[in-house]
Amino acid sequence: MLIDPAVWCEDRRMNTEDIVRSWAQRWNAGDAAGMTELFTVDCSYRDRAFQTHFTGLEGVAEWMRITQSHIPDLHIELHAAFGNERQAMARYTLSGTFGPDHPFDAGQEVAGSTFSVPAASCFTVREGRIHAVEDFYNLADVMRQLGLPAGPFTPRESRRSG
Repeated sequence: MLIDPAVWCEDRRMNTEDIVRSWAQRWNAGDAAGMTELFTVDCSYRDRAFQTHFTGLEGVAEWMRITQSHIPDLHIELHAAFGNERQAMARYTLSGTFGPDHPFDAGQEVAGSTFSVPAASCFTVREGRIHAVEDFYNLADVMRQLGLPAGPFTPRESRRSG
């Protein structure tokens, strides 16, 4: 269930659905400073597709800066957010357009290429703030949409089951 935009509770902590909504809003706005306000000081951020791991508030801000430099119009369309006081899950569509400063090898021109993939994130919450987040999406789907090789196995039409 999606909720209205984030509202602070009386004790200055948000519930987990508010946190997830605010997290998506900060990504969409490219607001690294605002994003760090959602996290604990000893936080962790992992992107499983790109195999990156950042720690601490500076790490979260750095991951946002790197991502925004590669995908300036990154967008999260949140479909579902739920959880309890210690953990949360989000299901969303992750999309954007790669800029000239992209993470792929030279000779692989993807600037101006767009992608849109299903994604999910798992959140660990402490005292109303994000302690850890892990993003999951299929990097091969992103690469295929960019016209890049997507790994050693790409199903041929004849192998697909219907």
